Amino acid sequence: MNRSACGPQPRPQFRVRQRGFSLVEGLVATAITATVAAVGVPSLQQFREKQAIDAQFERLSASLRLARSEALTRDELVSVCAIDPATADSDAPECRSGSKDWSSGWLVFVDRGRRGQVDDGDLVLKVHQTPAGSGAVLGTQRYLSYRPAGVMLSMAAHFRFIPPGQPVVDDAVPGSALVCVNKPGKARMAKTPDCEG
Repeated sequence: MNRSACGPQPRPQFRVRQRGFSLVEGLVATAITATVAAVGVPSLQQFREKQAIDAQFERLSASLRLARSEALTRDELVSVCAIDPATADSDAPECRSGSKDWSSGWLVFVDRGRRGQVDDGDLVLKVHQTPAGSGAVLGTQRYLSYRPAGVMLSMAAHFRFIPPGQPVVDDAVPGSALVCVNKPGKARMAKTPDCEG
């Protein structure tokens, strides 16, 4: 009688080998992870700084366009000034006097009284406060004014956007960006170390 035809066959038994990481494999994996992190973290930091500066540039550029447009529309002088940090959180922020540091933000207003100062008869159109964690912004002037013809009252200007943690100087520190504003009042990000190129 054939035993294989009569009943169930016994199943073959396989031994499952359990395998973990050896100490050497673990150390190699840790070294690779540390190397990738060391290379990737500074790049991520630079990317975030660039994005923050680009966002600040867009906000300033939008405020300058608004000032120019309002000057043309209203047929009045419209100014953009650096906010005085002492009044930045108040309901009535004022323009900074005696400093060209725009780091606290800026105001766009119809400038009917003293130039570059918000007076009783002036009309504030926009208040831009700098988000927390932003770097410094230094300008060559403490305010810019647009004539009713849509051109700046003053000469051309520039702004230096500086990443957090860098020295607050109007110089090409690592990661900083130079923004040039021409006589017609249009802002552009400089691709050269100065506004000439």
